[in-house]
Amino acid sequence: MVLSVLLLMLWSLQLQTCFTMSNAGSSELNGGSLFDPSFWYSFTIGYVCSATGIIFAFMCFCVPWPQLKKAKRKFMSSSVRRRNIHAIKANQVPKLLLCMLLLKKGNQEVSRVLNKLISSISFMELCKATDYFNMTNVIGTGRTGMVYKATLSNGSKVAVKRLYDSKLFETKFALEIVILQRFKHKNLVDLLEFCTERKQRILVYEFMPNGKLSDWLHPLQNEAFPLDWPIRLKIALGLARGLCFLHHCCNWKILHFGISSEHVLLDKNFEPKLWNFRSAELMKENQKKLGKKDVYDFGIVLMELITGKKHIEMNGNFNVIDSYVSGKGFDEQISCLVKVAVDCIQFSPHQRPSMVDVYKYIERLWEGYETDD
Repeated sequence: MVLSVLLLMLWSLQLQTCFTMSNAGSSELNGGSLFDPSFWYSFTIGYVCSATGIIFAFMCFCVPWPQLKKAKRKFMSSSVRRRNIHAIKANQVPKLLLCMLLLKKGNQEVSRVLNKLISSISFMELCKATDYFNMTNVIGTGRTGMVYKATLSNGSKVAVKRLYDSKLFETKFALEIVILQRFKHKNLVDLLEFCTERKQRILVYEFMPNGKLSDWLHPLQNEAFPLDWPIRLKIALGLARGLCFLHHCCNWKILHFGISSEHVLLDKNFEPKLWNFRSAELMKENQKKLGKKDVYDFGIVLMELITGKKHIEMNGNFNVIDSYVSGKGFDEQISCLVKVAVDCIQFSPHQRPSMVDVYKYIERLWEGYETDD
């Protein structure tokens, strides 16, 4: 501002000097202009300099630059949020993120989003389908809920999972719905419908006629129906395929964090289906090492397939092959699968293979068997 005042004073002084000189020589100009060219040159230069100084001073002292920067940041932030919303709508980011945010706003918002992903079923229809959740229809229990065998009004058989505490398991409920609807695969159990009426949290799955893998590998006394080697290898291949899909299906990966023979279901053709995503988490590309927990758990399931024993019964002895499959012409393949299992359960996560490598190796072992894959 001070600079502008000084420039104005200089310009005025120059104007006054030029005006005086012009009057002194006016008698000699014989009808010429009142001001000679030097006056206009000085006037123009002084005007430009003064105007520039005034604009500079205004910009420095009068414009609220901090407020403008803050407003710009706010605009950019809102713009990013709008782009993120469009990305979610375009399925570029799993809807799981949206559901996790909506959980903080109440069950009504969650249900609204979930209804767009999958159809809901009434609580009364589920009551009729399960004979009002009769204990005789229970086919499985767990920490989060109880599973019932049910028959819907259209005659189709389904498995109905009813959560114990709807509020405690609200996040797990949304998690399982979004994962199984967003990521479809032949080795993931198919989620058909859900129910949120009367504060209930109920999931309806396709029915798996052959139940859980654990029931086949560790049956109760007098209920043993041993699996032959080709079926065991098929189960290993399908489970590896499903995990490979979860770990590498999109920009956001899914970690199951609960792989076990208890969480592997078998359809009528003994095709394995992963389910129970209560511990699942999203993984970014730079968090690949976290996926090695699933690799380790997969290795344990392989050992159960090979030995027929539970992990706690092995006591570190992985060379005890199930007598039902040993010595029947598959020993070389069994030895190869033992090697895969041992690699998967290495103490250091960095020494464990990726599920892609595991799947490719088991796929080579499967060559020669009749398959519809």
